[in-house]
Amino acid sequence: MTKPKPLPKNEEKMTENFKIEKGIQIPETRGTKSKYPWKTMIVGDSFFVEAAMKSVRYKTIQSAAYRSGKKIGRKFTTRFIDGGLRVWRTE
Repeated sequence: MTKPKPLPKNEEKMTENFKIEKGIQIPETRGTKSKYPWKTMIVGDSFFVEAAMKSVRYKTIQSAAYRSGKKIGRKFTTRFIDGGLRVWRTE
């Protein structure tokens, strides 16, 4: 194993210039807005994503359904049908 190279002198000095502060609050996040209607769906609702939408990756939608469901306490399922992907809220 090779020994790591020491930092150049200018980088060593740079780390000494940071002031450590206590009690600074972390700002609220802006959050991200989903392009899918996870929060507004009730059990039995579904939406369809056409295969013609080139920017859509079905695995991404399936993963988003799972992650969003975990996050908001709901369950979704997906199926490939009629040239696209349909997503249902199941619980």
